[in-house]
Amino acid sequence: MYLDYADQAQSNYAKMAEMGNLLGKKIGERAEAISLGNHAAWTNIGDVGAGAVGLSTTTLTVTASNVDDIVRGIIEQVYVANGFNLYKEKGGFITWRPADWTFMTQFMQANGFNMADSSLKDGASIGVDYLGLYHYVSTAHTAQHLFAGIRGVQKLGILKSTYGRTYVNEMPASSTAGSLSGTQIHTRLDYGLLVPTNLLPTIFDVNVA
Repeated sequence: MYLDYADQAQSNYAKMAEMGNLLGKKIGERAEAISLGNHAAWTNIGDVGAGAVGLSTTTLTVTASNVDDIVRGIIEQVYVANGFNLYKEKGGFITWRPADWTFMTQFMQANGFNMADSSLKDGASIGVDYLGLYHYVSTAHTAQHLFAGIRGVQKLGILKSTYGRTYVNEMPASSTAGSLSGTQIHTRLDYGLLVPTNLLPTIFDVNVA
């Protein structure tokens, strides 16, 4: 990010601390997008016919009437992959898109007792343990791909020595004027992703329309 010296002098927002805080949030968003973008390394789940959920690349259309079917299909495939013990130890999850989460909320509000009452009163809570999975929401999905399976299977490694550092460069180079009259600040994310081969059958790319 670049801050002109005049902006720094006149604006309460254009301060180093504020920009550093914003960069920190953007790095978090970037790490989320990287994690969700690794769908090619997961096991495909989709429509295996007549809306049934199983190992397939055919897309599912998420609705309020089939969110529970998708959840059950994910848990079924964990069992098929002999992942029951790991599932009980770590728990399962699915990360929905906002529109899918609306359907999940609708389902929660229409079914059960305590959960229905709670979600009607306060809205469904992101991260809630429901139907056997923890339910999360993200806007960083690759189009037509959701992330689900056993928690903690995919590993995101981050280099500690550069993570969270803010680098400052006064009067950075300009392509037209030699140098700019201001401050450039940036941060970086050095990372690696790993899905252990023996656990691949327990982490899923849910193909959705």
